[in-house]
Amino acid sequence: MNLVVTGSRDWPEDEPDMIFLVLDRVFWGNHREEPYHVHVGYDPKHRRPSGVDRIVYEKMKWVNEPRSFVPVKLHTYPADWDRYGKKAGVIRNAEMLRTAESGLVVAFHASPDHYLDLNRKAQGKDGPSGTNHCARLAERMRTFEVVDLIRNPRG
Repeated sequence: MNLVVTGSRDWPEDEPDMIFLVLDRVFWGNHREEPYHVHVGYDPKHRRPSGVDRIVYEKMKWVNEPRSFVPVKLHTYPADWDRYGKKAGVIRNAEMLRTAESGLVVAFHASPDHYLDLNRKAQGKDGPSGTNHCARLAERMRTFEVVDLIRNPRG
């Protein structure tokens, strides 16, 4: 099974609980002999980006240890910002989905505004967030089940 995880860089790294809960439900709710293939847009060499991608990468490194009961193969997809500029994230997202071909996409949005792409033009940003782009692209491919999850900020 392929699991593509996409999420906001703005997700606080000291709030991994929702991410861990969802990943645990996916893995423990679907015990398998064959490995899960987890695809995440993270660059382990440069340790970026922050947020969801880093949280998932660190969790999957731990899950992938030999003593783990869940077989996982972790696939990372660094964005090539030097080569592609602002389009690097979009290109990376498409590559993750093309490689995975089918499966489950879990999109972690840092806030309702991120999910709805509100105020992006006011912030000087073009198009949807990277998280929203990846989730909507997966829906258009029609070979993925897409789950959108929105962080409920404390307070």
